[in-house]
Amino acid sequence: MRLLALVAAVAVLAAPAPKTVTFATLGRQAEAALLGTWYAGGGMWRQCNAQGCATGNSDWGLDSLTYTLARRYESTRDNQLLPPRRALVQTAPSYPAA
Repeated sequence: MRLLALVAAVAVLAAPAPKTVTFATLGRQAEAALLGTWYAGGGMWRQCNAQGCATGNSDWGLDSLTYTLARRYESTRDNQLLPPRRALVQTAPSYPAA
């Protein structure tokens, strides 16, 4: 029994340490999902994560994607994010002045 416990302890201690994931890596992964899955192009977001979903740019859920993209740009200043941001501005609804 002691031998089994010793073997188990050695196996646990000899196992490689888990890989550290940084916030920068997680941010890049989230950006890839945002633009690769949810952004349909032409200033429109998909309303679900399938290619054939309806698209739009004017409800709370879709607005949250636009805000997420804007915050990502503000934190990275990655100029590759500017074309979708500009396209989203062009398709955003406008409201009359009060």
